[in-house]
This record gives sequence, structure tokens and C-alpha cells, in this order.
Amino acid sequence: MEKKCFFLLLTELLQNVVGARRSSWRVISSIEQKTSNCSDTQHESKVFYLKMKGDYYRYLAEVATGEKRTKKKQTDKSSFRVCGLLLCSFY
Repeated sequence: MEKKCFFLLLTELLQNVVGARRSSWRVISSIEQKTSNCSDTQHESKVFYLKMKGDYYRYLAEVATGEKRTKKKQTDKSSFRVCGLLLCSFY
């Protein structure tokens, strides 16, 4: 009986993990499809927005301290990274 309960719990755990990753993959795929269908002006607008977002968090990180500063630095780096990826795919 214990083996059956363990197996059921393990199965449910794996389904939850795989289901969450599958869902994330679908979201990423749909974003990639939407991005690939964008016109030049839409790409420029996205790049401009991401650059502004990165600048905003960089400015906040300049005045923040401690853990808040670390989080803001990570956010601005990720915005600039996505901006760079969009620029690479654009040209």
C-alpha cells in the first residue's frame, strides 16, 4: 500500500513539474511567433521600450542600497540583454 501511495505522489509531482515547464514553453513560443511577425517599427519600439526600462532600473539601482540594489541591477541587466537580443535578430 505504501509503494502505491509513493508512486501516486511521485507521478503527481512529475506531472506538475512537467506541466509547468510545458506551459512556460508555450508562452515563450507564442512570444517568439509574435515577435517574428513584427514590422520594423514594432521592433524599434520594443528596443526603445526595453532600453528605457533598463535605464529606469539602472537609475533606481544608483540610489538603492542592499538587496534592493542587487534586484534592480539584475532587472536592468535582463532588460538590456533582451534589448540586445532583439537588436541582433533585427539586423
